Amino acid sequence: QFTYSKEAIPQKYKVLIALSAAIALGSQPCIMMYTMRAKMAGASIEEIMEAFAIAKFSKAGTTLSSSLPALEWLVNNK
Repeated sequence: QFTYSKEAIPQKYKVLIALSAAIALGSQPCIMMYTMRAKMAGASIEEIMEAFAIAKFSKAGTTLSSSLPALEWLVNNK
């Protein structure tokens, strides 16, 4: 809560950063939650997909398989 109350980084970007971290760590519940929160914070599908790409290059290999449910959710909830 404390981290999200600071104002130097806009909320949308904080959530996209958290999403990339969750993807890189492979936490499916967090990936889904931050995908939804990013959309609610006004992130476009393109911005969310770029966060997925950044995480993929940050930790190649496991990101796609652990992110699949969130990607499917994103596609089905345009």
